[in-house]
Amino acid sequence: MINNQIVRTRADRQEYWKQKLEAFSRSGKSLQAFCRDQDLNYSSICTWKRRLGFSKTRKASEVVSIPVLSGPSRHGPLATRIRIEGIELEFLSRVEPEWIAAVVSALGASRRAGRC
Repeated sequence: MINNQIVRTRADRQEYWKQKLEAFSRSGKSLQAFCRDQDLNYSSICTWKRRLGFSKTRKASEVVSIPVLSGPSRHGPLATRIRIEGIELEFLSRVEPEWIAAVVSALGASRRAGRC
């Protein structure tokens, strides 16, 4: 029994955890927060995440396209706004692309901390 649901076969368990992991991917929450909100066991979801090959994070070698939001900024024409994975950043003056990449990388690392 998983969360008051009878799960009889391995295929049923796989489907149950697949649905939970898909819901987690859409949630935008940390895995710990998602487990707490859904009353799920953190170790169990980590096990099924590995078994089913789920990954919410990208490999470091992958290129990430970051959309630059167009339109006037309330901070002037040199401001740049970007949105990535539900986080919006606004830089109030012209900044070097390498600096933006470092900020995005640091945000990604902090979001991955504590994940299984």
